[in-house]
Amino acid sequence: MRKRKEADRTTGADKYREAARAFACPTCGAGIGQSCIGANGKGRVSVHQARGDLGRPRVRYENAWASQIEVVGDMHVEGYVTYGIRHKATGQFGYVGQTGHFSKRIRSHASGAYRGSKKRVACGLRDILSAGGTVEFLLLERCENEAQSLVMEAKWVGILATEGHSLTNRWLDHQRIIREVQDLDVL
Repeated sequence: MRKRKEADRTTGADKYREAARAFACPTCGAGIGQSCIGANGKGRVSVHQARGDLGRPRVRYENAWASQIEVVGDMHVEGYVTYGIRHKATGQFGYVGQTGHFSKRIRSHASGAYRGSKKRVACGLRDILSAGGTVEFLLLERCENEAQSLVMEAKWVGILATEGHSLTNRWLDHQRIIREVQDLDVL
């Protein structure tokens, strides 16, 4: 009886390998249902990571929150940009950033929020999106290079902090700008 219980028990790793073996391995070429082949030419117990990725179901934020994320400006702009993230209903900015790949950065922020990242930006996005709100990614400045985008990022942190937006930016320079604005009691 004991052997039967052990045979009936399937671990998470076993289920993972079984799901992965439903695909041919892109790393070693092992066929469907076959074990992956190691560097020594013998079968491996575990599957290669690339094969495991094929068998792992992936839920992407696009499925859940795509209709709640809007882009104001050209999402596919080339080169460096400074952007802001704003709660559409309240008009409050929560973050200002810069990037050389605007569309990739939008996906990165949104998927981080969906996956449960602990970063402040992701937590803020998740709070808004999970409550049914809409988030806007605004293209604030197109820049010539990374240095200029960093300068524009600091400029926009200052402008938005002066207007009373609660930004989650963590750079020391950003925090200094926000503190100076608060010390001036401009808010």
